[in-house]
Amino acid sequence: KTGVSYPDIPILIKSSAPVLKINEVMSQSGSDPTFGSTHTFIVRVENTGLVDAKYVTVNATIRGTNVSANQTMDVLVGQEVDFFLNVDFTSFNPEQIEIDFTLEGDDAGDDPDSVYKRITLRSPSIDDSTATGAIMWVLLAMLLIAGWYLTKGGSRRPGAPF
Repeated sequence: KTGVSYPDIPILIKSSAPVLKINEVMSQSGSDPTFGSTHTFIVRVENTGLVDAKYVTVNATIRGTNVSANQTMDVLVGQEVDFFLNVDFTSFNPEQIEIDFTLEGDDAGDDPDSVYKRITLRSPSIDDSTATGAIMWVLLAMLLIAGWYLTKGGSRRPGAPF
């Protein structure tokens, strides 16, 4: 029938949205980033939703600075996409810094656990085995001299307390 309305029957409209998540942040070279260089990070983003995510941007920002990098790509349904971000560490001294990786865009979602990752970059340890080896040999020589001096037979007079 035309012109008939049914006010008590709800109309359900289903909509779908992408469900994006940062699965992994890794180093392209397989080693930790070093200060004074530019380092490439791979950020793996997955879409478990029912529709494609268009124009998804992954940002890498060094906390407390204006140093950042980003890349924008589409993440199709059921796909994992690797974003490659070159982060410039040339203006930093060896210190502890934190790098935030975030998803942005209309389809990024609202769950902070899935659209945000933080990694901490620490100063590299000093790899100077020569100095450590020299100190070890000096300490060993001092112990040997002290042991020899304390155990050598002396010219003590019989009956003397020392």
